[in-house]
Amino acid sequence: MNRGKLFIFLAVLTTFLLVFSCVPQNQGGGNGGGETVKKDIYGWKLDILNSTNPDTGITIPEISGKVIYVSGTNAIISDATTAIYVYRANLSEEDLGKKLTVKNTIGKTYSKSLEIDLTSGTKELSEDNTIIEPVLLDVALDTVKETRALWDIRYAYVYGEFTGNAGQVSGTYEFKYSVGESEYATISVYKSSDIDAIYKPTTTTPATLVGYTKYYNDVWEFVVFPDKIEMELPQATNVSAKYNPNSKTVTLGWTSDVNGASFNVYFTLEGATETVLATTTTLTNVVLSVEATPTSVGIQVVKGISKSKVLTISEIQIVSVDPVTNLDAKYDDYNEKMYLNWSYGSIAEFKIYKKVSGTYEFLGTTTAKSYSFTLPTSEYDNVEAVAVAPVVDGEEGPKEEVEKADIGYTFAGGNGTKDDPYLIGTVNQLKLLGDDNYKTKGYYFKLLEDLDLNGVAWTPIGTYSSDLSASAFVGVFDGNNKKIKNLLYNGSTMSNVGLFGYLYNATVTNLILENFNITAKQYVGALSGNAKNSTIINVGVRNSVLTSTVTGSTYAYVAGLIGNVESDSTTVPMIVSRCFVSNVTVTTSSTNARAAGLIGRFYANGTTDKGVVENCYAIGTLTFPTSATNIGGLVGLVSKNNNTGGAVKIVNSYAAVAPNGTSTGWKGFVGGTSVETTADSGGNYFDKDVAQETTGSVKSTLQTGKTTAEMKQQATFVDWDFTNIWKIDEGVDYPRLKWEF
Repeated sequence: MNRGKLFIFLAVLTTFLLVFSCVPQNQGGGNGGGETVKKDIYGWKLDILNSTNPDTGITIPEISGKVIYVSGTNAIISDATTAIYVYRANLSEEDLGKKLTVKNTIGKTYSKSLEIDLTSGTKELSEDNTIIEPVLLDVALDTVKETRALWDIRYAYVYGEFTGNAGQVSGTYEFKYSVGESEYATISVYKSSDIDAIYKPTTTTPATLVGYTKYYNDVWEFVVFPDKIEMELPQATNVSAKYNPNSKTVTLGWTSDVNGASFNVYFTLEGATETVLATTTTLTNVVLSVEATPTSVGIQVVKGISKSKVLTISEIQIVSVDPVTNLDAKYDDYNEKMYLNWSYGSIAEFKIYKKVSGTYEFLGTTTAKSYSFTLPTSEYDNVEAVAVAPVVDGEEGPKEEVEKADIGYTFAGGNGTKDDPYLIGTVNQLKLLGDDNYKTKGYYFKLLEDLDLNGVAWTPIGTYSSDLSASAFVGVFDGNNKKIKNLLYNGSTMSNVGLFGYLYNATVTNLILENFNITAKQYVGALSGNAKNSTIINVGVRNSVLTSTVTGSTYAYVAGLIGNVESDSTTVPMIVSRCFVSNVTVTTSSTNARAAGLIGRFYANGTTDKGVVENCYAIGTLTFPTSATNIGGLVGLVSKNNNTGGAVKIVNSYAAVAPNGTSTGWKGFVGGTSVETTADSGGNYFDKDVAQETTGSVKSTLQTGKTTAEMKQQATFVDWDFTNIWKIDEGVDYPRLKWEF
């Protein structure tokens, strides 16, 4: 209600009432003539007070008024002049605003307060469109009957203040109000939860009250309707404001003596001419976003319809928090966890966020400079960025982001040592072996799961340079008897191609490669295009196709396992042990091919150097052009440095490789016009039926040719270890390595 308009309206209304109805007359013609006596509420109240015994009361034939208040089974009805309490009205909140007509009831006083008692009589409810407004209490109330008839139970409002003193009766507060220029009266106001929430004993509290006046046991009282108290509440205290230009937030704090209050927060922003309501909150500490620097902040205390004056401050502290630096994000898609690390120059708390659809989602806090959280791959696909924001003295600094494109992958565990190798459970983690942070560091790696490279644009791990220690893979890879399958590579201009491009001083063990299809220029193998001074143990290739595209006399170096191997160290010799290729097709278009089922060329480059091939086999097909040379079932060429010498030991191995082409250079076991093997080499075999060739190599002592039937009999393989290394399905299959099953 607009207070100014209300004053004007009430002044006019009061004048009207004083002139025409300060002491209203009976509405109707007395008790004669057999007619029902009709009076307004004031008239009947005055008759009760003038009766012989007001406590016993009188019979009221008919009385009516608008229902303005319902409390339990009781109510108050009012007409334009005054109101009366209705005992046992038995109405509900839905009846508020309706007209109540009561007939043949008793009107009396109870503890000197006027009421009608609906223990007897009848009642009738009807619609009522009249408007009943509260009247202003601005007179001192006395005890004469006319005053009591008018003001005892009257819908009213009053301006004034709680004095901080108790009222005249228990359970009331003293309230002082104006009755003229510099003149005041007091009335006792019943306590209520609304009042108690903000009333302070011994403290003057301005207020506007809406309710009804009541004369009770010789004391004038004021009963406040629920939610109809309007006080000027005490202002907030201890207000502080800090603006953070980094986050464009204002941190506000304050205290209030008003229990259960809410607070309006107002801002005036730089460049603006108006103060705007920023929020309404029940908290006393808030952080609010702003579009510009605030020049002032206002806090207003609100309780029901009561409010305080707005407390405005313009002293706003400007704070700035530096961002974190060196933020790095890595995702472990095997364990579905995100790992964050960063730097910061001082002690702080840090808030962690992920960004989805342009919105930051808060994840947690830490005082460390690292953080990890679970992030399913289905959710990771939708993440746009991750961010870290420092919090210093309660102020949040700017968010430093790592966008999705810059989030790397990390391993499923481990630290790269022999006892705690890096763990690989996904294709993305396998790709990390080609990262410069891991490729050449001599770390240990372990495969946890079979991996499918179908649809993966593969980059071979490691490559050639004049400094292999800086470009090739240098490390230990344990396949853990898992499989990697479906690698597809087609790069006719590329060299050093396979799962690995170049192995140097490396070890690869316990791994099976399946369904590889690789086409490249030269140095091509399923495991690696090239290998030097490395150890390959328990590695197999199945159902794969390897193709070199070079033509003419350019060396191809292509094979099922490794295109080219070199040994030039006595401390780290090149060893290929217990390895196999099965159902593998190798193709070369070169006439000086260096092509075979297992290894394209084995080069021993040192006087005392001995490379080793032991307990290995190759089964498949080799395609070559007419007049091709250096082509064999197991190894295409075994050579040495003509100046410094060197040799390769080949023992207990076999080949069952079919030629697809015609050339005198084709040999069933090892190709080449010379075979640089050690004197203790031997115990090797080749299937002369499949090879369509009776010569295994130019060194007849190196191997023995057998028929297919003989190759499937254990007795053929003299001194081979069929207890620990080999197994055979007698008469059905060639010998196989036990570890591969």
